[in-house]
Amino acid sequence: MAITLSDLTLGAKIEIETYSSVGVQNNRVFLSRLDEVDVKAGEIRMLAPIDMLTGHRIHAGEIFNAYVMSAGMLYQLRCRAIGYERSNKTILLVAKLAEKTHIENANRRNEFRVKALIDVAICRIPQTEEGKDDPLQDPSPPIKCITSDISAGGIGIVSRASLHVGEVLKCELSLKKEEIQGTITFKGRVVRIIERDKKDAFPYAAGIKVETISAADSSLLLRYALACQREELRQRSDDKK
Repeated sequence: MAITLSDLTLGAKIEIETYSSVGVQNNRVFLSRLDEVDVKAGEIRMLAPIDMLTGHRIHAGEIFNAYVMSAGMLYQLRCRAIGYERSNKTILLVAKLAEKTHIENANRRNEFRVKALIDVAICRIPQTEEGKDDPLQDPSPPIKCITSDISAGGIGIVSRASLHVGEVLKCELSLKKEEIQGTITFKGRVVRIIERDKKDAFPYAAGIKVETISAADSSLLLRYALACQREELRQRSDDKK
């Protein structure tokens, strides 16, 4: 599903994600509000975040992602900064769409990870020899785990039970942060395993890649990851003061 600039709501919250030359783990996320839309020019104007003006600043020509909610879904705008302008004692960041005239659902191309401790229940999904879900076997009883980190494309967990690379799992976790509230479910695959100290309450660590997830749950997961990253950056800024 795609929308156009004319579908965006003025005053809507925008998550601005900048790119780091160091690596995706060091990308920055700032909170803003949509101030004006120029459909003909393909431009948007948004409030320039205070923390952006006092710290990292987007420069003219820089590419960044902007995430905005519309009709309950999260959309991603690929933008190129034009510059800043003053309006009614407010500084606005002016940007132009860098790709397409239609705005697509936010996807999982962004793989930055943030630390997050959340209870998660996983169930093993039996597979056939062809690698498909086996309808003749029931999933395993839920295994209680804790996330160590999350991203839009997967989660890291610590577990009391041993897992194996390639296992297919059903994962369920509840996300609660600010206005983000909801339980998401997805099918994932174990892509890495680390055996920790066996004396630890959770002696196994695993990385689970999201394989199948609904658009609504994918949107919620990405919004949560962005909120966590923004909170982490705010805490780092406060620690420096």
